[in-house]
Amino acid sequence: MMQVEKITLNSARLKQILAIWLAGNLQAHAFIPATYWEDAQAKVATQLPQAEIWTISSGSNLVGFAGVVDRYLAGFFIVPEQQHRGVGRQLLTALKEQYPTLMLAVYVKNQRAVRFYQEAGFVRVAQQIDAETNEIEQMMRWSR
Repeated sequence: MMQVEKITLNSARLKQILAIWLAGNLQAHAFIPATYWEDAQAKVATQLPQAEIWTISSGSNLVGFAGVVDRYLAGFFIVPEQQHRGVGRQLLTALKEQYPTLMLAVYVKNQRAVRFYQEAGFVRVAQQIDAETNEIEQMMRWSR
């Protein structure tokens, strides 16, 4: 059984989470050069401690995480071998129990993620160009 919990980051957990973050971005965003994600790692490492970090684990094995800042879902990642097994749905359900509303941005080209969030009840509220990547992203919102 998977366990979801809000954690306080320590250096070991930060390292694990950054590895999942990088692998997830490289897998989901092949349309963006890998160097963009590799170069962003250091910045993300400084931003993660400011977020509320929720993890999903199987025993002591971390299989995914979400970072939330002021009800904005800044990051949501499940390790590839646990995708399409309900793990992401379980983590997102736990978040929806904690927050009355959630916002997020997702690249339009990441169709799997767009569908995942739509199926979870998120609706598109805006569309914009991400200035850093020059890719179109949708702003999506979920509310109870």
